[in-house]
Amino acid sequence: MRVLILSGVGAVVGLATGWAAWFVAGGPGAAVAKVEPVIASLGALRLPTQVEGPPTLAGEDAPGRPLFQLTTGPDAVREPTLRLDGLAVTRSRAAALLSIDGKPAAWLAEGEARDGVTLTRLTRDAAVIDTLVGTHSLALGESYPSSAGPQIANAGRPNLPGAH
Repeated sequence: MRVLILSGVGAVVGLATGWAAWFVAGGPGAAVAKVEPVIASLGALRLPTQVEGPPTLAGEDAPGRPLFQLTTGPDAVREPTLRLDGLAVTRSRAAALLSIDGKPAAWLAEGEARDGVTLTRLTRDAAVIDTLVGTHSLALGESYPSSAGPQIANAGRPNLPGAH
């Protein structure tokens, strides 16, 4: 019984305190006086006429590319053949002499992209390269994919007709 009486008294005291504070602050006229300038300034705001699209994460062609690349099947993305022929790391520039898909090697600066291949980072003896399928690290003189890769993968399997 005491709990009910105390909670009723607490509610009445809380309401009375809130009403007194509101009345001391200016009552109903104070709220309207503070809100009117804000409403007037909102009317003066103008929305931009041209809305920019969402930012892209991987350059200009990112919206046209699928999020996940297919690596098998008829629409599979072909992984480029890469060969690292040279490195040049100086204070002012970092570049790699890179052959892509058997084309003559050309210098690619750090951060530069060509034929779906981006040179991400260079060290004194290796290059980190991004392709559509993934990130690869190539040491000087190394090729990707390795020419021995497919032969090793199929080494123990007989080539039987009808077997897939």
